[in-house]
Amino acid sequence: MPDLAIHEVQIAASSMEDIRELLDVTGDLSADAEISVADGIVLRNPRVSKSSGFEGTEYLLQGVMAVVTTTSSALLIEWLRDKLRRKRNVTVLVDGEEVEAAPDDQGS
Repeated sequence: MPDLAIHEVQIAASSMEDIRELLDVTGDLSADAEISVADGIVLRNPRVSKSSGFEGTEYLLQGVMAVVTTTSSALLIEWLRDKLRRKRNVTVLVDGEEVEAAPDDQGS
């Protein structure tokens, strides 16, 4: 079995659908789930919470992403950066650091 690098992940969005689209997940995001989100990247033990306030409702997914070390942990960041390019209303933290969206190819 290959070695895994474990990263804490937090994803905040205004809807669960935005989180599901970001991760390309159609199944259940229950706390005991282990979901392959990309080649060499697995989301484990996601916990979802919901809060409401003056600015609307926010969903927060917290969990860990296991990355096969032969693939490199940089793959996780680049994969998320690419996903965020298409999802502007989602915030992602990996190990406490915010992941910025990859720049658009068209420069917009």
